Amino acid sequence: MTRLLAVYGTLKKRYHNHNVYLEGYDPLFEGQIALPFQLYTNGRYPMIVKSKNMNIINIEVYEVSDDKFDE
Repeated sequence: MTRLLAVYGTLKKRYHNHNVYLEGYDPLFEGQIALPFQLYTNGRYPMIVKSKNMNIINIEVYEVSDDKFDE
């Protein structure tokens, strides 16, 4: 079976963690989505935190196997 996986930050294509975890996968969707979360960085990687306000987050959506999803 497969699952849809939405990613942001360093898991997106052209960033270093994409090559580690999603190498060989191409996104089904690349775009923006409004969510009640805020994107932050700690200097090394991005993190997403619940927010009272809607914010635009750049995401990519991939179809991955259950095994890949569980990694």
